[in-house]
Amino acid sequence: MAQPCIYKPLRIRHAIRLIKMLPDRVDNRVVCILHHFDQAEAPPYHALSYLWGDSTPVESIYLGDDPDHTYLSPLHENILVFLGCMWEQRMYDKFFWTDCLCLNQKDNEEKAQQVPHMGDLYANANDVLIWLGRESEKEEKLRTI
Repeated sequence: MAQPCIYKPLRIRHAIRLIKMLPDRVDNRVVCILHHFDQAEAPPYHALSYLWGDSTPVESIYLGDDPDHTYLSPLHENILVFLGCMWEQRMYDKFFWTDCLCLNQKDNEEKAQQVPHMGDLYANANDVLIWLGRESEKEEKLRTI
């Protein structure tokens, strides 16, 4: 059984994690590396707002703090499709913030500390990407919104 990603704690109150994709896939899976920054000193990044949809994991990516130490991280379909699209567009030099990967979803204390600052995360982003899903699904989802 694969070992899940072990998140290093955020060391300061206003620390954030950002992900960056690697150009090479492993086992045909996207590889994302977590980077820690003080929010005030973070490089330009894209914040992702997206429709979670069904949160049941359907596939995994590799995730870790170091390219030599990544772990399988199961994700739900919509975020997997987003990452796959960004990888196909060769967005390797871009930093992204997304709650499902940049927050340790298994650490309630971290989430309680970070969630109140999400408005700042979006406000400080270089831009906010809104992901509704695959092209064929967009019209129906826009009607729902």
